[in-house]
Amino acid sequence: LPCVMAEVLDELRNIISSRFTHIMIDEFQDINFMQYRFIRLLAPGSGADIFIIGDPDQSIYGFRGASPEYMHRLKSDYPELKEFMLKKSFRCSGVILRAAGQVLGKGEYLRSGNKGVKLIINEMTSDRSEADWIASEIERMVGGVRSFSMDSGMADGENNGLGFGDFAVLCRSSFMFECLREAFI
Repeated sequence: LPCVMAEVLDELRNIISSRFTHIMIDEFQDINFMQYRFIRLLAPGSGADIFIIGDPDQSIYGFRGASPEYMHRLKSDYPELKEFMLKKSFRCSGVILRAAGQVLGKGEYLRSGNKGVKLIINEMTSDRSEADWIASEIERMVGGVRSFSMDSGMADGENNGLGFGDFAVLCRSSFMFECLREAFI
């Protein structure tokens, strides 16, 4: 059986490599063990035409087997691989990039020509406390929506021209929506 499997894999590799001569992989930091094995199957030799984009600092799918380890293995499996490091971000502001660098403990991180807006980082004890804080901040910024807002000093009644339509709350996971919905009500 192992001999038959090897023949099938060789045949599959020959079919794919004759049809596709170049391999391009984006978000390489998110691949898992089986995906890495598949890449090695498609491009077993050191002369393979592979183009990879990835950042080990952005590897967030460990729960499904992704690991920045595969970026390091890549260097040993393909020793003539050329690495190009980007030093400037066109997506993020300098404020966000500096904060990310601090969180990751990096002295040097990507740079940006865009300064960006003020960033507030708060550590919360639960999803409910996070949702309450978000709702309170929005309420404060629109100048309050209840008499309690002004009486408690949470808001001063000044909204600087802001309304609820000026805010968006982005969530990575849908499980956060319920707490936010309750806090907004």
